[in-house]
Amino acid sequence: MPNQKPTDDPTGALAARRTAGEVSIPQDVIADFLKRIARDALPRISRKIIRAFYLDDDLLTILDERVISNFGSVAPHAEITNACEVRFADLSTRTFDSLERCMRDAAASRDPERLIVLWSCFSARTGALHEVELICTTEQALEPDRFLGPTPEAASIRLTVRGRDRDWNERVFAETLELIVANTSIPRHFRPLTIFGRRIVVEAMAHALAIIVWLNGYALLLSSDAQDAELQKNILDHTTLDERFEEFVRAIFRPDGGFTSIFIRLTVPLVLYLATNFVASRSLPRLFPRSSIGLGLAIKRREDADNYRSLIIFGVLVALVVGVMGNFVFQALAG
Repeated sequence: MPNQKPTDDPTGALAARRTAGEVSIPQDVIADFLKRIARDALPRISRKIIRAFYLDDDLLTILDERVISNFGSVAPHAEITNACEVRFADLSTRTFDSLERCMRDAAASRDPERLIVLWSCFSARTGALHEVELICTTEQALEPDRFLGPTPEAASIRLTVRGRDRDWNERVFAETLELIVANTSIPRHFRPLTIFGRRIVVEAMAHALAIIVWLNGYALLLSSDAQDAELQKNILDHTTLDERFEEFVRAIFRPDGGFTSIFIRLTVPLVLYLATNFVASRSLPRLFPRSSIGLGLAIKRREDADNYRSLIIFGVLVALVVGVMGNFVFQALAG
């Protein structure tokens, strides 16, 4: 008789269950399924704040402590979990099972375009679920739209609180929202630049700059042509309108380049206008203060960008002051 291996199932019940096709479902899968069912039926409060923002590790740490404390007041023995997701401009994403790991590793080499933090408190015994969700989205252009530049109107913070207890929802929502609004504002000296987040302002300034360049280019071309005075004198020497028009046509088609000169005067300023309008309409929105999800090393990159922006603004202001003062001095000396 061949040797038989000992078995831990003397009654054969395990073999019978396997034969019947019974499948063992992990407890975490069951808990996640129950969470999804409970989430759909939960009362919620949500608000989206549309503006540029600065978010950093310190604020996220305080939010984490505050949310966990509020969970303890409504469900002291429930399981508390935390999940984070970051998305980058190339549409790639990374997920983390703890806020601490997210703050340490998410922005090690590049800045996130979006951050989602979800705090959950679930009681498997009662089926009670309470959640706080924070979604921060910057105006950073995604890879398919990188040519269009940043979109200031996309910068936003969305806060959502879900829970069976409506009073708890309102209290936690008010406390968390107040904390976010008070501590995510951009630096005060950058706030005037938020005007470049309005498309109508950008378009108006782009057209104004293009008109200034067009007028200056046209005036420069006129002043550089030594034949203008002679051409004007020859036309005005004629008495009738027909004779003046004939003289103007002869001047255009004369062999010494009259037509070429007039063609340049008409086309070059137009090209300057179109080019200036195109460049300005895409460059001015970049002056809008960029939102920042300051996780780990991203804070250092944000500080470097702020210093660079401050240097540019200071340089432009100094150039304007020097230009205006130089113009006054030149006019005084010329007078």
